[in-house]
Order: sequence, then structure tokens, then C-alpha cells
Amino acid sequence: REVEVSNEKAVFSSNGLKYTNLRDVHLHTIYPAHGPILGGTIVTIVGRHFTNISSCLFGAMHSSNVTFISSTQILCVTPPHVGGFADVWVSHNKLNSSNSLKFQY
Repeated sequence: REVEVSNEKAVFSSNGLKYTNLRDVHLHTIYPAHGPILGGTIVTIVGRHFTNISSCLFGAMHSSNVTFISSTQILCVTPPHVGGFADVWVSHNKLNSSNSLKFQY
């Protein structure tokens, strides 16, 4: 989409800037849903509205490796984490998904 500016709804100018309206990411499932505290588990996250700039968060820790498969599927490598459950978020452009999933370390 192109940005146009109007003064008094009469004169439009275009600066050539373009933007993309990103839709809210929503998560459905994660598998496997458990792995070792040392990290390194490749997980598949299924949802909607993923992009090639999506990133994965396990608690406050970012995944070191994210592979964009499609708008409904990404692969993330789990980072190290303390034992227990971590909330898993997918974000793009620093905006978190509308919901989270659980991963057990």
C-alpha cells in the first residue's frame, strides 16, 4: 500500500513510501510440547498470519533459529530455559501473538 497525504481533502501527494498491514498472529498448536532444559528442540508451531519476519519467544528467551514454512506454520529451535512451563509467543515487528501456547522444559 502506498501512503498519501492530503491537505483539506483536496491535494494529495505521494512520497513513494509503502507499508504492509500485518494481521494479528494467532497460535493453534505446538509440537512437540516438551523438551530438555538445554534447548535445541525443533518445534512446529501451527497458527495463522505468520510472516517471514516472525520470531519465537519461550518465556523471555528468543529462539536462535526460526524457519518460515508458510503463513500457518513455522519451525523454532527452543532456547535453554529453567525447568517447568514456558509461555510460547510468536511475534512480528515486536508485536506478540494474540495468544500463547505452553512448552514444558
